Amino acid sequence: MESAEPFLRQTGCPAVEIRGGSIAVDDIERILSHPLHARLEAELVAAAVIALTGANPLEQTVRIMMDGEPVEGAVVSIDQIVTKLTDASGDARFACVLPGEHLLTVAIPGERRARLVPISVTGGSPLVLSLEP
Repeated sequence: MESAEPFLRQTGCPAVEIRGGSIAVDDIERILSHPLHARLEAELVAAAVIALTGANPLEQTVRIMMDGEPVEGAVVSIDQIVTKLTDASGDARFACVLPGEHLLTVAIPGERRARLVPISVTGGSPLVLSLEP
């Protein structure tokens, strides 16, 4: 199998530029047996799908609010592939998200269970989620 790195870098996604690398058939068993490697593989495959479909990836900010206040330190994941932490403004910024329907996972500090929220990504203005305590 040829290296996917040159092809994936064409997407312009920061995650690919930082984490891009060749993936060989010999690596599959190692990748599948380690959760962190599986996440890296998933990110590279997602970037390849973006390039293959010709879809234009979008930057999307997700803002997490609770009781009218921003939630800092929430763990936010889109489709359980890319995970970010919210900043002091409650914002988690994602690069290279395909437009369309996605499942957002939000884990609020101090809460035992994560919340699953279906979202529609269109880019542009931040997607604001006002959550109930």
